[in-house]
Amino acid sequence: MASLTGRDLADTYKDLLQVSNSNAGINTTLTAIEDGEGTASKLKLSSAAIGCDTAPILPSGEATKITSGNAGIILPAYFYPNNPYSDPTCARLLSLIRKNKDVPFLVALNPESGPGTVWDGNYAAWIKVLKAAGAKVLGYVSTTYAGTQPSFRTEAQVKADIDQWHTLYSDAKVNGIFLDEQTNDATASYIALYAEYTNYCHARNLYPVVGNPGANSVGANFSTRTCDVMIVHEGVTWADTATMETEMSGNYVDGHVDYSPTLRAALIYGASAPLDTYFIRKLLRYVRFIYITDDVLVNPWDSLSSLLEETVAIVADRQSPGQGITTLTYGATTNWDAGETEGAYVALTGNTSMATPTNLVRGRKYFLIAKEDATGGRTVNFSAGYKFPGTTLPLTATSNKTHVITFVYDGTYMLATSINQYT
Repeated sequence: MASLTGRDLADTYKDLLQVSNSNAGINTTLTAIEDGEGTASKLKLSSAAIGCDTAPILPSGEATKITSGNAGIILPAYFYPNNPYSDPTCARLLSLIRKNKDVPFLVALNPESGPGTVWDGNYAAWIKVLKAAGAKVLGYVSTTYAGTQPSFRTEAQVKADIDQWHTLYSDAKVNGIFLDEQTNDATASYIALYAEYTNYCHARNLYPVVGNPGANSVGANFSTRTCDVMIVHEGVTWADTATMETEMSGNYVDGHVDYSPTLRAALIYGASAPLDTYFIRKLLRYVRFIYITDDVLVNPWDSLSSLLEETVAIVADRQSPGQGITTLTYGATTNWDAGETEGAYVALTGNTSMATPTNLVRGRKYFLIAKEDATGGRTVNFSAGYKFPGTTLPLTATSNKTHVITFVYDGTYMLATSINQYT
């Protein structure tokens, strides 16, 4: 405070910060920091926490400020953790988290449609071991669509649940909050309410805040930052990849496509094995976090998905083409997006020309399976982006014949390394 040396109090008091509390000092209640004239700032201070009445610099709402930014898993773990140190279901999830450090896990816990009123030692232990393994743990809070649906929860009740997570499990604090039943329309009062909930959480150092309308949302819910990550799909899977892309692309003015996919997530139930690698990799173009389960309604989140290992394997390989086969759409010209999987399959129901694949990576290996129909006699013409040994491509056109061709990409051409045919 050397700059105040020799100066009169009357000339300096306005620049001194204080916490007004009847001269009792700082206690456990968050109190606004004021200047010497009593003008309150947005910053609050207590003996236990630091708060901010507006959106703080961190977290910024971009999931890259919350996790690594990689594609990840968002898991509603609504099953009871029977002794997390020995329970096989808990052990299975913890093992996946530990083995996949590059895959961020957001795990939501839900003791009693919220934190409940009684501390539970198993939940306290579950929070600790999940966080130690590397997951971010979220506490479930019901918001009943801005209080418009039964049980018509008020703002005070929602905030009380947020505080309950913060205090009931003070020995094992959750990282963030999972706001279920969020609205997704443009009603200004609803948007303001969820922005307030998110700021309320951030002021208590709870982040990320995940909001779950379970459906596509208008852009105002992102630009106002009603949460850090929004679940834009909760339901069964789509009929096909094209239908999913139509819904997830959100291509309308001020739709969610105007905002980063790091802000979005999807929950899919009623799925079955094997998972479609191509479909999931396409979905991860539009959302950053996913969870896929074979469990079904009424509560598809009360067990750990038998598909989780397969899902994590696909997500972990999101940054490069994964193992699997993409089924190509046959046409006069057949296109191949090699950025999704290393293999492709096309059913030959007529003659076709194979366009040069897109999203190729130099030095990577690829393969193509071309299956002729019962008519047979189909021809496949390859673009100039392919190179084959010799001057002609030795494919014998025969009904029901399967052709398997492997390639390595040299940065310019798809160089065929083997050609096999099977009847």
